[in-house]
Amino acid sequence: MRTVAIDRYISQPVKNFLFLIIGNGIRWILSFFVTVYLARVLGASGFGKISFAFSIFAYGVLLSDLGLTILGTREVARKKNNIDELSSNILSLRLILALLSFTILLLFSLFAPLQKDTRVLLTLYSFSIFFYAFYLDWFFRGRERMANIAAASIITQIIYVILVFSFVNQANDIIRIPFLWFAGIGAGTIFLFLIFYLTKHHFRFHVDFSLLKLSVPVGIAAIMNQVYFHFDLVTIGLIKGESDVGLYNAGFKLVTFLLSVDTAFAWVYFPMVSRFFVESKEKLKSLVFAGTKLILLFAVPLAFGGTLLAGRVINLIYGEQFTGASDAFRILIWAIPLTSIQTIFAFGLLGCNLEKKYSLGMVIGTFINIVLNLILIPFLGIKGAAAATIISEIVMLIAMFFWFKKILYVPFLKYSIKPLAATIIMLIIMLLLWRIPTVYLIICAVFVYSLVLWFLKGVTKADLKLLRG
Repeated sequence: MRTVAIDRYISQPVKNFLFLIIGNGIRWILSFFVTVYLARVLGASGFGKISFAFSIFAYGVLLSDLGLTILGTREVARKKNNIDELSSNILSLRLILALLSFTILLLFSLFAPLQKDTRVLLTLYSFSIFFYAFYLDWFFRGRERMANIAAASIITQIIYVILVFSFVNQANDIIRIPFLWFAGIGAGTIFLFLIFYLTKHHFRFHVDFSLLKLSVPVGIAAIMNQVYFHFDLVTIGLIKGESDVGLYNAGFKLVTFLLSVDTAFAWVYFPMVSRFFVESKEKLKSLVFAGTKLILLFAVPLAFGGTLLAGRVINLIYGEQFTGASDAFRILIWAIPLTSIQTIFAFGLLGCNLEKKYSLGMVIGTFINIVLNLILIPFLGIKGAAAATIISEIVMLIAMFFWFKKILYVPFLKYSIKPLAATIIMLIIMLLLWRIPTVYLIICAVFVYSLVLWFLKGVTKADLKLLRG
């Protein structure tokens, strides 16, 4: 009876979103605390080394994927039969690509001009790539079973956090961190694989390279996305040094943490777009419009509030030694509304079989990002890297908006009016209460924004009914 009552008021997509919010929320909170802990224990230089090594490793992870997981999510969402054959092919291809990526990472760590500690860290991180090859989050995302993904995320992060707090107590313990990540990601991978088998799915080594023809455009976009998000860290490390990497990454991690809601939304939104594009254009329109409205309610106040509170938030979380991260964070916070709105169009293009347009958008954005980083970082340092990110986000948003407009026009400016009005009043109250402690100021800001939004009917009964349905 209880389950029936829940199903009556909460639709499956909303439950999936809540599962991901809870799972990602717990994972990101744990990740946030372990990031702050490592930043304080390792210092800016040590934190920069571990960030730099993981950024390079992330490229290897993408090469072992090459768009197969996004393609897999879309096809699993649509398929009724032969799912095991599709899954086996994707896993087999990812294993082969993982071997290739592992070899490239080892060669890079041996011959690239890296510091000794960074070289060793990268080598050790490389072994985790085989667990990524068998990580089945894409399969359960396509089946819209987000609870399994949430559980795997929590397991991964809990094990990693416990091990970090147990075995990393001073700066010299930095070399242990890749081993601890290996244990965490391994536990999450094994958990999902067990669920895969317990639900009567099977894996057999089966390679069909024709699948790569479909996945490569998406894979190129994913690599461009990773280059886009990590090129600034790598460039800062090469031009300015590892201390600046640590400062920049402190602000970047905060923005990533705040974007966890957008991430959860994206992975619920994507399989639904994929299905509705085939089944019902009217459902597709309702989904896109409702998603746009909800994303703006979340993203607009965060951007403005984060800009105002940047210095206070950085000092509160990381301490005075990271004060230099404030200006970069004040710029990077604008990635939240830009990335969140872009999610509607980017995943819309992917779900509507326009992956080549999505890839082109990512290539354009990445090219602009690389050029701007090389120009701005030597003169402006981490503020230049942050500015390059925001300019690139704007360009990609405009491009993807116009491409998706051919399928469906999304009036996102219309949905921005009420969140902006509520945000302006929130900012005025924050300035009036500026002298109170930061935590209390944030709580007051959330309360004022919510109250004004309710008064302006920013969320209507029709919206809630749509969510339930």
